[in-house]
Amino acid sequence: MTMRCVTSFDIFDTIVARRVRQPTDIFSLMEHTASYPGFAQLRQTAQDRSNQTFTDIYAQFQQITQCSDADRDRLAALEIQTEIDNLYLIQRIANMVKEGDLLVSDMYHTEETLRHMLEAVGFHTNVDLFVSPSGKASGQAWAQLRTQYTILHHYGDNAHSDVHMAQQYGIPATHVTVSSYTPAEDVLHSASASFAAQIRALRLSNPYAVGSWQGDLFDEQIDHNLPFLMYVSHRIAVMARERQVRRLFFTTRDCCLLQKVFACMHPSEFEIVTFQASRLAYDNASDDYVRYVESSRVLEDDSMVVDLYASFRSLQAFFQKHFGHNPKTLSVNRLRRWVDQDAGIMLSVDKMTWIWDGVTTEFWESLNADNCGTLITVDADGTPLRAPPDHDVDMSMFMHAVIDNVLTHLPVDLPVENEESWRRYIRTVLQCSRIRQYVCNNDDHESLTQIANACQTDKGTTYRCAHGYASTYERVVGYLLLSSPPRKHHPFHLLEIGLNRDDTSSTPSISMWRKYFYKRNLEIFGFDIQAAFLAFHDPSRGIHILHGDQSDPISLQQCHGRLYDFIIDDGSHMSSHQQITLASLWSCVRPGGCYAIEDLHYQPLAESCIKTKDLVREWKSGNWISTPHIPDDVVQTIAKECARIDMIDSQSKDPHWNADSLKGALALLWKIETT
Repeated sequence: MTMRCVTSFDIFDTIVARRVRQPTDIFSLMEHTASYPGFAQLRQTAQDRSNQTFTDIYAQFQQITQCSDADRDRLAALEIQTEIDNLYLIQRIANMVKEGDLLVSDMYHTEETLRHMLEAVGFHTNVDLFVSPSGKASGQAWAQLRTQYTILHHYGDNAHSDVHMAQQYGIPATHVTVSSYTPAEDVLHSASASFAAQIRALRLSNPYAVGSWQGDLFDEQIDHNLPFLMYVSHRIAVMARERQVRRLFFTTRDCCLLQKVFACMHPSEFEIVTFQASRLAYDNASDDYVRYVESSRVLEDDSMVVDLYASFRSLQAFFQKHFGHNPKTLSVNRLRRWVDQDAGIMLSVDKMTWIWDGVTTEFWESLNADNCGTLITVDADGTPLRAPPDHDVDMSMFMHAVIDNVLTHLPVDLPVENEESWRRYIRTVLQCSRIRQYVCNNDDHESLTQIANACQTDKGTTYRCAHGYASTYERVVGYLLLSSPPRKHHPFHLLEIGLNRDDTSSTPSISMWRKYFYKRNLEIFGFDIQAAFLAFHDPSRGIHILHGDQSDPISLQQCHGRLYDFIIDDGSHMSSHQQITLASLWSCVRPGGCYAIEDLHYQPLAESCIKTKDLVREWKSGNWISTPHIPDDVVQTIAKECARIDMIDSQSKDPHWNADSLKGALALLWKIETT
């Protein structure tokens, strides 16, 4: 007879866990609930004297205590209910169990009781169940079960009964340890058993497979980030009260998760503001950014800027330059410095400083990575414009979802006074965390102008004509990322016509864009008439080189077949070529995308057609005229789909060009969001 193939699982501490640390702690809970002094010890004694069945345990209990039948039955029922009240699924293991699998338990409860318990905590998979008091440990269960099933693999938490004995009977077995308290939870347990148990329960709700990036990041957030975010939130509230602060400005990006936890813990006591800030925005402050800060109330006496890991040097320089004085500030990692400088801060808060000793910027910012890139500036209405993310957004979005999902049931009994335990907790987290292998960067970005200058492209401010387009492109990309943030499976698509007029041994623009996007989440397409650039074609790195002539619509069809977020024409600069290219490629701009035409002040050859700068100016004024190179039907399509046209001046100081010719040298045609 062919036996059914199954996978087998232990139950307690494998599929379900208790909210108490030791199984016998259930008896202590019952002692309190039943108001029965000494019950826990009596219950354990009864079990020691029994034949390890639930019925006999309570028969022995009755014999020891001389209680009535009614009290015996009441306590037995209370024990089952107390077990149920304190059980929950270990989700990632429960998810592994399939219909028809086998559960095997060394337990004093009956099969009927165990099924009732499993149903009560949400385990509804149809499985076989084998229960005996000590069958696994003795090997008798395995001897019997292998005559009834072909057990492909067994999973359990007991190294002897679930692993060693199963293997003794030829059954492959895996030691399941997820229910054990982690090193971080052990430290928390020393400060508050209740808080540690709640953190453990949240961790064991992790539904993702062991070893998956989702499973690892879930555990990182629950075990290594949430407890300290809660503690930091408590300490910030203490300091805010001491400094008579009622309005807290949580800076982007590092405070993204801290702000969520703080708001949940202190929903009404403080006004909580997301403060758009970065070193780049401070150091290169636009007029719009200065106005944004000025209108934010951040300089009022009852306001304070909060950051996780900051020196505030850029902040202080910015505020001194534009406002003449600084706001109140709190950097969680530098409390001792601010205690020394501000007598209004009570020394008790200084205890956090030595808790943080040894914690690196990289570590903490990785655990708290935001879903966006460095702030470049804000626009006139306060919308933040950001650089591309410097890390895997899918992973940071996942980490945010983990925290979001627990905000409605944050653990209680936070051990706020035990600073030594928090010091040990941080040391333990630093030793155990694996966050660096997933999110390794959350640094402030170089500006696109700085990168353009380093890559020696005239889009910057130092090389050759130095048009300074990079600062405009930085804003363009910032707007484009608002509607379509680049992610691993949805990268930013950029097409540039013209790669390097004078030197086929380098592609400065491609290098600039790849560095700006951190060489991630970018697919860049370069189109050029010089075949030598094909040597840079490398799709594995997101670089696609197309060889063709922009004066030939047939050749330009190579660029079709995809939608681009941003198209830049930096090709021959001939008006006829620019117009042919626009007519051919406008349909390839995604809804909400942008089409740029560079260097409209420069025409390499005399042409009879209308100059592209004049054409675009006519369009901008509402006069949608056609040309021999852009037929009327295409013009009408562009008119219908174009949200607006911007004309940007070149910043070139090249003496070849007078100031008037440089006005409107860059045209930006923005496509409407839906077409």
